[in-house]
Amino acid sequence: MISRPFALVGLSFTLALAALNLIDGASFVLVLFALCSLVVCIFCKGFERRGVYSVVCLSILLACSVFGLYESYIYSPALELVGREKEVLAQIVSLPVKGTSSWNYILKVEQIDGAACSGKLLFSVENP
Repeated sequence: MISRPFALVGLSFTLALAALNLIDGASFVLVLFALCSLVVCIFCKGFERRGVYSVVCLSILLACSVFGLYESYIYSPALELVGREKEVLAQIVSLPVKGTSSWNYILKVEQIDGAACSGKLLFSVENP
């Protein structure tokens, strides 16, 4: 028996996220591997550790899902705004905080280019 099965689950989740972050196209390979391994673990009756390995495969699938959702809904939309000029209507919701070389404000965004939008934005300036 495996002495620490949850360590194996956490390690597989972390390694899957690292592979997704470092290697382009790794998501397809990891999802295919996890699905195939999960099917083998479910249908292989004589395999004594199939419960642990099926949970490991599920954790890899969960890591791929979390990574895909983060990239689709947070990273990619922010990446599309790089280099563009936008008009933002926002309210300052915190006092300025001194960073290493700038002052940081947290803004509550209400509109971007006239379209309603909700969220928070970290704004940095040299002088408060």
